[in-house]
Amino acid sequence: MEDTITEAVALAPDDQDVLGCAWGHCRATFRLLAADLGAAHAQMTTGAGLMLSSPATIAPPFLGLWPLLGALLGRDAASDAARVRAAHGTRHLVVAALLGYADAILAGRQGRAGQAEAAFAAADRQMGPLVAWYQQYARRLAAEAALADGWGEPVAWLREAAAYFAERGDDRVAAACRALLRRAGAPVPRHRAGDGDLPGPLRALGVTEREADVLRLVAQGLGNREIAERMFLSPRTVEKHVASLLAKTGLRRAQLGGYSAGLDG
Repeated sequence: MEDTITEAVALAPDDQDVLGCAWGHCRATFRLLAADLGAAHAQMTTGAGLMLSSPATIAPPFLGLWPLLGALLGRDAASDAARVRAAHGTRHLVVAALLGYADAILAGRQGRAGQAEAAFAAADRQMGPLVAWYQQYARRLAAEAALADGWGEPVAWLREAAAYFAERGDDRVAAACRALLRRAGAPVPRHRAGDGDLPGPLRALGVTEREADVLRLVAQGLGNREIAERMFLSPRTVEKHVASLLAKTGLRRAQLGGYSAGLDG
């Protein structure tokens, strides 16, 4: 990563967007994956300082993560969010959504649980499958604050995030989610050996391990709510997984059981 950053800076030594992304996106994301939140926030602060002073500023997602992370860490997140909004950073919908999660944390810190939950729900609705990493990471940060301040459904968010990051191999982030679950006194689901063995036809269709788990439970005749309880997920997340399975396989839900049986056979 550092070698590539050096090459990029050599090609555009005075480009503040390049320099800003090197700090706020590349280096900071590396620190997030290492679960070093303080260092990540410091690097995002450097990156944002460069980008927000650039006349041709782009709007990478870290401009939304910066105030969100700052809100959790007790920094001046409201002021940072205002700077991003003033620079029209919210033209990128992911940045706008991430700032919404920051608003939720700030409201929760002020004891306004209802406002915090509404802000979280609005931000979560803006996220889609193409930005799942940012959604799950935002949930991980918001959950830590929600556990401390007593609002929302942090256990459900952490269960989903832990499963998502474990499946990706983001081990330290998944471990942080599990640690927060233990702090909340909630059961911590474990990833069993062999869970990642996807049948070839499913892998060819782009079905994820989590979707394959849902498929197996659909084949057992379970409804979405029962699947959600079994997998420590929300019913809405199960609905999304089922919808994705239907789109990828081209089948109706009633046909998924037979399809799954054929794979096992």
